[in-house]
Amino acid sequence: MKTQSAIHMVVVCLAAFLIIGGTTAVFHTTQSYSKLVMLGKKYYMKNDFANAKIHFEKAVQYQPNNLEIARYLTMVYRILNMKLDLVKTLWILYKDDPSDTKIAEELADALYSQSDLNKAEILYKSILQYKESLAVREKLAEVLVWQKKYDEALPMIEQLLTIDPHDRQLKKLYTNVLVWNRDYQKAIGLLEELHAAQPANMEIMKYLSISYRGLGMGDKLIEELRLMYSKHPSDTALAEELADVLYSQSDYEQAEALYKKILDKELNGEVQGKLAEVLVWQTKYDEALPIIEQLLMSQSNNEALYELYLNTLVWSKQYDKAIPLLEKINADSQCPQAKKELLAYVYTWNQMYDKAIPLFEDLIAQYPDNTDMREQLADIYSWTKSYDNSIHLYQSLLTPTSHDKDIIFKLAETLRLAGKDEQAVQLYKQYFMHD
Repeated sequence: MKTQSAIHMVVVCLAAFLIIGGTTAVFHTTQSYSKLVMLGKKYYMKNDFANAKIHFEKAVQYQPNNLEIARYLTMVYRILNMKLDLVKTLWILYKDDPSDTKIAEELADALYSQSDLNKAEILYKSILQYKESLAVREKLAEVLVWQKKYDEALPMIEQLLTIDPHDRQLKKLYTNVLVWNRDYQKAIGLLEELHAAQPANMEIMKYLSISYRGLGMGDKLIEELRLMYSKHPSDTALAEELADVLYSQSDYEQAEALYKKILDKELNGEVQGKLAEVLVWQTKYDEALPIIEQLLMSQSNNEALYELYLNTLVWSKQYDKAIPLLEKINADSQCPQAKKELLAYVYTWNQMYDKAIPLFEDLIAQYPDNTDMREQLADIYSWTKSYDNSIHLYQSLLTPTSHDKDIIFKLAETLRLAGKDEQAVQLYKQYFMHD
């Protein structure tokens, strides 16, 4: 009995201790929180926003959803331009009162600036449920456009333009959407109007250029660009746009001249790449290769440039340089078929038949319907006196519905070389009687 009483007393004492301790902890927590808030306000009133931020952030750890602290931190974050932190406090204020359109718009704008377009869209739409605002509607149109929701954005922009038909920024957005949506016919009229008002605006010219191209009006575009360039010959951006259009129209010689003029004025890696391309298309390989090699020194991961380099080596018949590069690519288990095929052909053109044969055999096993590769392998077999293999492949290329005259001749020649004169004569007759 005494033991039970003793245990009871211990329990009571422990409970009392915990209650007192807990109460003391709460008291100290409240005291710490109040002190931090007081100091934060003091620093805020003195315009010492850095210290105000430190104390308010410590206070908010005690009461994360405290609206007063959220408001102070919002003001501090605005002043210190701390956009990411600002979003967090704005969310607290918005959740407390979604009808506060001022806070909602500031939050939506912050999210928009951080490219959180979906959330910004939701908030802008929410604001418009509480009040009509042309500024908010225009921002909503923009976030819809950046999310490629053109069908929803276009009617909104058109409605806004009926209210303010002279809003150039809105017109520009509208024409951009029309171009992205490939409605070039509708875009051109507005773009020409904007271009007339801002002839030096290269972004407008760029979209006008895309529209002219989309409608096959290359001559009109070149005429317009030439006129602008004659007035601004030192404008390298304009010169590049004109050169690009000439390049797209296969006027490589004039494009080359313009790219070179740009490079005389400034070093531009992108322009160097385009110059290399137009030189290649004119088969000026000796001039193009040093440019490409120089660019690859600083752009070793540029796949398009590397592809151009490989192709230029092959087209210029510099097989000794091309083969090691292609072999390195071919060693990768993820090597695409096109590169394996190219290596097989390059081996062939370089008369490295012992390497070409197994590669073609492997490719044909994977792609048996590729008649070009089967014919090439049949040719190689014939050149290397593997006549039976060559005859078999040539015969497989001749079907009841396909009697290729060249294949008939090659088969006849191979049969003759293999000493099968009788069969060869029949095919020679077939060849000369072929329509």
